[in-house]
Amino acid sequence: MINNKVVLMELKRNFKSLIVWTVAVGLSMFVILISYPLVDDVFDQMPQEFIEIVDIFGGIPRNLIEYFAMEGGMIFQLTCALYATLLGFGTITKEEREKSTDLIYTLPVARKTFFLSKMTAGFIQITAFMLGNLIFIVLGIVIINDYASFAKLLLFALFSWVLLMIFVCFGTLLGTLSKKNIKQLNAMAIPLPLYIVSLIASLTDNKWLDALKYLTPYTFSDPLVVLKNGYTFEVVNFLTFTVLAIISFFIAYRTFVKKEFAN
Repeated sequence: MINNKVVLMELKRNFKSLIVWTVAVGLSMFVILISYPLVDDVFDQMPQEFIEIVDIFGGIPRNLIEYFAMEGGMIFQLTCALYATLLGFGTITKEEREKSTDLIYTLPVARKTFFLSKMTAGFIQITAFMLGNLIFIVLGIVIINDYASFAKLLLFALFSWVLLMIFVCFGTLLGTLSKKNIKQLNAMAIPLPLYIVSLIASLTDNKWLDALKYLTPYTFSDPLVVLKNGYTFEVVNFLTFTVLAIISFFIAYRTFVKKEFAN
């Protein structure tokens, strides 16, 4: 059901984009991590009034991993989610946007195989993207020589990888359901609002607003929870969005197979 030539074609098409996104995000996280000693000195000299403000956003970090959770983790997840959604949307709509849909009809490959091969390439790129970013993050930790809670970092990376797989499926579904001339950047309408909902839920003590966290997939991989606070696995949230991603995948599959393409 997987055609290796189609997979390789997709990987070659998106190779430059993968490298740019990986280096850009990875370097940003690396700079944040190696800045920890400087920022730590600043925290030590902060007046009590500012410390009280910082407490609203999780408090003063006690080590490098907690600092990364506060300063880099949430930015990391949002940026990665944007990449994953754009990748899912772009991969499945590339022929329509480039007016080369004849390729879908002329290739000696079944529609089903074509779709599954494209998705396989997308999943490979997400995995490579996460591994590349993890290398930058680990390098930052090694340079600072602070290995506190390193196992938590690996857990966070695993959950973030699952999160990106979910967003790839959401982006793919949007791509298969979209009209011909819809722009790829419109796919950002999926991760951005969900991130805002997650942010609102994390910054409030109101029980009704706090319940909003169950409406976003960022909850089970929240860096402030996984890396900083005592972690309680959000099983319901994890299973809900995993199931939604699987459903999205199959709807996208069925839609793509039956879709009429035109240049």
